[in-house]
Amino acid sequence: MNKFKKLTVAVAVSAVVSGVVAPATQAAIQGVPGEALLVPFVLYTGEGDINTYISLTAPAKLGQDTVFNQYTAPNTTGSGSYTMPAGTVTDTGDHNKLGLTYHWFFFDASSKHIIDQTGVLTPNDVDTINWATTAAALAGTQLSNVPGYMVITTNAPVGATPPGSVAANFVMFGDATMHFNFAIGEYAYIPVMAMADGIDGDFANVPMLGDEVLYDAISGVPSQVSPVVTGIRMNNGDGDGIDTVAFDMVIGARSSAETLQVLWFDRNGSGTANVVVYDHDENSCSSSIDINMELNLVLLVGNTSRNLTQPGANPPAITGAEVLCNPGNAIGNNEEGFVLYSLAELGDTLVGAVDSGAVAFSIGAWGSFGAPTVLNGSWTGIITSIDTTLAHERGKIDN
Repeated sequence: MNKFKKLTVAVAVSAVVSGVVAPATQAAIQGVPGEALLVPFVLYTGEGDINTYISLTAPAKLGQDTVFNQYTAPNTTGSGSYTMPAGTVTDTGDHNKLGLTYHWFFFDASSKHIIDQTGVLTPNDVDTINWATTAAALAGTQLSNVPGYMVITTNAPVGATPPGSVAANFVMFGDATMHFNFAIGEYAYIPVMAMADGIDGDFANVPMLGDEVLYDAISGVPSQVSPVVTGIRMNNGDGDGIDTVAFDMVIGARSSAETLQVLWFDRNGSGTANVVVYDHDENSCSSSIDINMELNLVLLVGNTSRNLTQPGANPPAITGAEVLCNPGNAIGNNEEGFVLYSLAELGDTLVGAVDSGAVAFSIGAWGSFGAPTVLNGSWTGIITSIDTTLAHERGKIDN
């Protein structure tokens, strides 16, 4: 049983996250259950060349594990023993079994809420969201070629009065893949970030450990979201807000391949990032890349970079792109390497607190995400091989 509602409220999913210190393994954590999930990159194209599939699983039972007992699902599994609560809603797509309701919300790259819908999960059930089919059914062609991200929660806090006044009532696993060129079956893995979802207000009305999802008090749409535990930590918790966060992202040989670097932050960006480009012989050079949005899709090809989510940046056009330096002149363009990002920390308003989380990964392709000379707003292209590489977190640098 699905319930659809179209909400026009624009929600800036910006977080100021505080609380106790996150676990020592602060680099991206995958494969753990959460009381809410973040899928940082979702896209389909009207031409049918690209589509995103998101699979949700509701475990019937969980045992003891520090990560989800204390961090990603403390409100439901904190006792160290978890059994999915009895279902209250009939899942008409699963032999009329009783299950519990989840709720997904789709936001565009600038954090504007577009559409949302509910679904039902039963114990050990797997429910898959085919984004092209779902988006077309709910919004026609409105979301074709529109990159965005998805927040998935249990429906308990969404439907509470007021929203967020109760915690999540069950946990989910999530997996996501983005498929390219169905004829040859190429797809990229999209990381899914597990988050805790406690009672809003218990943690000073900001996302933090124990409650990483906050809700608009009227609409019930998530208003502040941050993968504080499972994402890249974006501050060092000393309260001064003047330090630097560093991570590097893989880049392919730009003369023969394209790299799409995906950077999701818990708020819209503030401008240009200074980066250092390295080839595999340790040669380096300095450049800059625009990352103004909450979801930034930076296409690196040849000697250019282009944020495909910037206003007016019809993908895959690279007209007006930034010139991306070559570490080893012409040779550097034929070698794999990485881009080192050094960004001003986000938040950091409280000493000893975790203020902000981010997600970053590279999708590398042998072939093309789309002919750069065609200004048609399409993501079509010929991709013959593809892979996903998570960013390498280098920690916080005190200034």
